[in-house]
Order: sequence, then C-alpha cells, then structure tokens
Amino acid sequence: MAVTVLFILATMGVAAAAARMSMAWATETLGMLLGLGLWYVVAGIGAEDSPVRLFTVPAADVIFLIACVLGGRLLSRIIGERNMLLPVALVLALADLFTVFLGPVGAVLANAPDVVTGLSIKVPEVGSAVGPEGAAGLTHLATMGPGDLVFAALFFTAVVRFGLSLRASFAGILIPVVIGLVAFILLPVLPGVPVLPLMAIGFLIATRGQFDLSSEEKRNLAIAGAFLVVVFVVMWLITRALLPEAAEGEQAGQTAAVYLGGLTSARL
Repeated sequence: MAVTVLFILATMGVAAAAARMSMAWATETLGMLLGLGLWYVVAGIGAEDSPVRLFTVPAADVIFLIACVLGGRLLSRIIGERNMLLPVALVLALADLFTVFLGPVGAVLANAPDVVTGLSIKVPEVGSAVGPEGAAGLTHLATMGPGDLVFAALFFTAVVRFGLSLRASFAGILIPVVIGLVAFILLPVLPGVPVLPLMAIGFLIATRGQFDLSSEEKRNLAIAGAFLVVVFVVMWLITRALLPEAAEGEQAGQTAAVYLGGLTSARL
C-alpha cells in the first residue's frame, strides 16, 4: 500500500511541477506528439518474456507520463476564465463515472483488459519477475489511467494561470485519492471508484469560494448538464448494442480497481 501511495504522489507531483513551467503551445504539442511516438516504440521493444522488458516497461511509462502531462497542459488552454473550472470539474467527474461503470471504458476492460493496462502508468510488483516465468511473470501493484494524468495536469496548470493556490489544489486532489485507495485496500467489501471524480471533488473543495457564476452562467450550466445526461444515455445504448454483454458487476469492479490504482495481477 505504501508503494502505491508513493506512486500516486510521484505522478501527481510531476503534473504539479510541470504546471509551474512556462511553455508555448507549440512546445507542448510537439513534446506530447514526440512523447507518444517514443512511448509506442519503447513499449514494443523486447518479447514478453525478455529481460529487456524489465527496463523498457518502466521507461515507456515515464515517457507516457510526460506525454500525458504535456497533453493536459495543452488542453488547459481551452479554459479561458476561472469560472470555467467549475463546470469542467463537474463534467469530468460525471463522465468518468459513466464511462467506467456503464460506458466504453468498462466494456473495453471486460472484453480487452490488456488494452486498458497497456494505456496506463504501472508500478511493478517487487520480485514478481524472479520466479520461474522470469520477465513474463512481471505483475504490477498499481496503475493510473491516462485521463487521470491529463486532467490532473489540466487542473494544476489552470490553477497557476488563474492565480489560485497550487499547494491547496495539490493537497485537495491528492488526499481524496489516497483515502479512496486506502479504503479500497483495507475494506475489500467496498466498491472501487474511478480516480477522476475523487480528484474533481477534492479540487472543488480546495477552491471553494473562488467561483462566482452569474445567473446566465448557472442557467447555461444546468442546460449543459441536461444535455450531457442525454449524451451519456445515447452512448450507453450504443455501447450495449456494439459490444458483447459482460458480467457487469465484475466488469465495474475490475475497472474501478484499475482506475483507483488498486492491487491487481495483470500482466505487463
């Protein structure tokens, strides 16, 4: 559990540190694209049972982390004012809950879990590659999906841009995630939850009182929320129609565990 907590702290720390840097949008775009290309190349080096994988897998994850953080910085540029952070946080929380439990992410994990694992940052389990299977037996303790990293970077970058407290936002985002992780590990009977809603709730608590929406903005937010519900229902119907049915309860639990950085035993 301590390793997983440190893992979350480190990944969030990278996103927060990058938020303080001054970069042009062209630099962010080029860095993200080059990072994704390099990640794809490095992740494919070595056969599954090759000892080389003990080095290429962590290296690929670090590259992927940097690419996701740069992507989050770039995406934050669409947020033109401080008040936009409130609807963005709410929408992201609802969207992540939907895609994990009812939408395409949950369906992909149920039918092709290796895809989700491959697109995640992983903490290898110490000693898992010294058994009879060698590198092929390498397993991971915790994972964090790209969306979590992208939007953590988005929040932190926007916080710096609009003069909010980065320290308070970092603590606000980190604490709920860690509490959720610890509760998930210590109380297995509790259902897992995705990371992004916890991040959004913590961010809104840390920045409470910083948003002043006009009547028109509140009305537009309500309209957008209703429209979003309609979009989610349509996506849910399409997902059920296109993908084979899976054991939904098991699917949701597995997905939540992966996104929460829970203990897993998936092959790298």
